[in-house]
Amino acid sequence: MDTDALKHFPNRENSSPSPRAARPIQETLTPAHVADAVYLLCQPEAALITGHTLVVDGGYCISG
Repeated sequence: MDTDALKHFPNRENSSPSPRAARPIQETLTPAHVADAVYLLCQPEAALITGHTLVVDGGYCISG
């Protein structure tokens, strides 16, 4: 995800976000998407979801 924090990395060009074409969901990932996932996990219905790494990447990690 492209954020202002990346400006502090000397190799920003090499670690740029994945192209949209490489993601099954063709939407630009934003901090709000991550915040939405955190919000869902804070709901009472998610009380038993523990010890899991939640990947919010629009399906990139499973697209090969």
